[in-house]
Formats: sequence, structure tokens, C-alpha cells
Amino acid sequence: AQIMAGMMLNTLHLEWPRHLWPGLCAIGERCVAPDPAARPSFAQLEEELVVLEEAMRVRGGREGGS
Repeated sequence: AQIMAGMMLNTLHLEWPRHLWPGLCAIGERCVAPDPAARPSFAQLEEELVVLEEAMRVRGGREGGS
């Protein structure tokens, strides 16, 4: 219940491992944005995830390229 209240009141935020997965974290953060208008549509989400997957395949599974 406390977690739900924190999310609803915008006082609790997920911690994302940006240093490991910056692109995926950016997508995830937008998906849980407090403002529903800021959240991606399913079509946008699908497109961004496909692009991210293709880039990771080129880099051998590493998002950051290192």
C-alpha cells in the first residue's frame, strides 16, 4: 500500500541502471511517467524497442557499445 501511495503521490520513483542500459532506462522512465500524455503509445514503444534491439545486435549485446 505504501508503494502504491508513493507512486500515486509522485514521491516514490524507480531507480534505473542508466549506466548499464541508458536507452532501455529512458524508455522505461517514459512508460511510468506521471503524466499519461508523456507515456509512449504501444506503436512508439514497439518501434523504439526494435531499434534498440537492432543496435544491441550490432554491438554484440551491449547497449552502451563498450
